[in-house]
Amino acid sequence: MIDVQLSGAMAREHILSELLQPLCADYDYILLDCPPSLGLMTLNGVTASSGIVIPVVAEVLPIRGLVSICNFVEMVQRRLNPSVRLLGILLTRWERTNLSRLGEEQLRSQFGSGVFEVKIHKNVKLAEAPLEGKNIVAYAPSSRGASDYGAFVDVFLSLEDKTTA
Repeated sequence: MIDVQLSGAMAREHILSELLQPLCADYDYILLDCPPSLGLMTLNGVTASSGIVIPVVAEVLPIRGLVSICNFVEMVQRRLNPSVRLLGILLTRWERTNLSRLGEEQLRSQFGSGVFEVKIHKNVKLAEAPLEGKNIVAYAPSSRGASDYGAFVDVFLSLEDKTTA
């Protein structure tokens, strides 16, 4: 729906940037959760961002789509936002199965250290939390999902500390 509304707007790829600009001074980080499509909403999100984390399920089809997403980010970097950079790829819904392991191996061989060491394991609490209208920490703070995301936040913040040092 929002893509349709944005499609006729002047300078449509910068609308989110303009809306967020007044908020930037009040926050250290603003996280944008973009849809898994390459439409106008995602274009606005990447254009408004300084760093991108791409969550990927370690399976064949999502991994194939990752190449398109990386190309999309590079195009936005060249044409609209030269300061945006890919911070890394985050494995999600990871399981101790051959499928997840093979997917992870493929991603690491393709992207090397661009794949975060921290993984978000498949966890039913992660699926339940949005049904209750809560984030995972509020819904199930002692769950594996909350622990995994907490570990990722630590890695993310240490990564950001390195870039500002």
